[in-house]
Amino acid sequence: MIILLYLAFLTAQITAVYHHDPKTYDEDELHIVVLGDFGKSENKSKIKANVVKQIKERNKEKPYGKGILLGDNYYPDGLTRGDFSPIHKVFSDSFTATEFPIDFLSVLGNHGYHGDIETFIQYYNHDKRYYQPARYYLYSK
Repeated sequence: MIILLYLAFLTAQITAVYHHDPKTYDEDELHIVVLGDFGKSENKSKIKANVVKQIKERNKEKPYGKGILLGDNYYPDGLTRGDFSPIHKVFSDSFTATEFPIDFLSVLGNHGYHGDIETFIQYYNHDKRYYQPARYYLYSK
């Protein structure tokens, strides 16, 4: 019963259903890359540089069809209002549109809430692959 109440609460928090033109898939398989806590640039984190390198190598073998970003997309304190350069460095520079022409469905982590969350949401206007139309959203095909 508690779970049902919690789900009802979460559903009420979703402000709208956003429709996006998702890529269609001709194959029987969909390869998904899932990332969390990647909020540093590659030159500031050897761990991230190694992870990005492995993701790129795997993408060459079997291209990803979708990305999911689990939050903490920028450290340490989220973004400053209207300053998209930090998220560009940690997302778009690491996962270029040429190599990854896919949607990355994004949610905020606790570090994102330390800064301006609207800047994360508005980043979609700068890179259409970074999909986060609101704090809470549904993604449908």
